[in-house]
Formats: sequence, structure tokens, C-alpha cells
Amino acid sequence: MSAQSARITVGQKILILATSFALLIAVLVYFVTSTIQSYIRFADLERMGNQVQRPLESILEGVQAHQLAAFYHATPDEAGIEAQAKQVERGFEALVAADQAVGAELQFTDEGLGKRDRGHVRVANVSKEWSELANAVHAGGSPAELAERYAHVVSDLRTMIVHAGDTSNLILDPDLDSYYLMDCTLLALPQTQASGR
Repeated sequence: MSAQSARITVGQKILILATSFALLIAVLVYFVTSTIQSYIRFADLERMGNQVQRPLESILEGVQAHQLAAFYHATPDEAGIEAQAKQVERGFEALVAADQAVGAELQFTDEGLGKRDRGHVRVANVSKEWSELANAVHAGGSPAELAERYAHVVSDLRTMIVHAGDTSNLILDPDLDSYYLMDCTLLALPQTQASGR
């Protein structure tokens, strides 16, 4: 036995061992906690994406139904136009509330949208485009001009849906069953809505 080891008491040896194990346990706890936190953050972003996507889908459906009521009947369906306009307005109210709650997190800001060349799809801009379109329909604008405006609003809404998917981790969902559901709601449904006009 060396002189140095003889100077270390049994209590000191136990303390050294306990400290070593405590350090190891602390490192393991840190990694487990950080992993759990990353899962929580991932799920929070998905929840935020759904919070924005729901009103966007409702608005998209309402805008296209509004167009159908205005142009794809023998005479404009005034009751249908009014009902769909109200649905779109309710959708925009919900979208504004969602944007205020989680818009910054999902990069629905000038900077976040600008990085992806999507600066024109701020909620306020698209809401204004819709209001102008609805007013033009009531004023009896030309069908060609109105069709172009409808297409532009629909395109902006689809871009917003894509942006919400990109920034909310919805497109990164690792669970296969919920990934397929996301694929339907984020990609297939808006595409079907657009092609079904």
C-alpha cells in the first residue's frame, strides 16, 4: 500500500465514490431532461401549427364556396354568397387570434416570412385582399378579374398553410399514423380544394 493511499481514509474513499456516481447521475439526468424538453417543444410547435391551420382551412373552404355561389350558378346565389362570406370572416377572426397567440413562434413575421420569400402572406395582407375581393363581387366586377382575385387569395392561403407546416414541425412528425393524417390535412386537402373548384 502506498503512502498516499494510506493517508486516504475509508470515509474519504466513500465520499469520492459517491461524488463520482452523483456526477454521472447528474449528467444522465441532464440528458434525459433535455431529451424530454425537446419532445415537449416539438409537440408544442405541432399544436401551434394546428392552431393556425384550422382557421386557414376554414377560410380556404369558404373562399372557394363563395366563388362557387357567385359564379357557378345560373344566377348568383346571394344567400350562399352571404353565408360563405360570414364563414370566411369568422375564419379570419380565428386566424387573427391564432396569429397573435403563436404567429411569432411560427415565424409569421416580416422577418420569418421574408426569409422564405413569403412576405406578402401576412395575415393582415390576405385579410385585406379578401375584403377587397368580397367588395368587388358585391360591386359586380368582371368575371375574369374576379376569377384572378379568387385565384390569388387561394394561392396566398395555400402558401400560409405550407408556411405553418414548415415552421411548426408538422411535416417532421416521426409517428407514421399521425404523419399520414398531417399529409392529408396539410398537403392533399388544400390541393384537392384548389383543384375541385
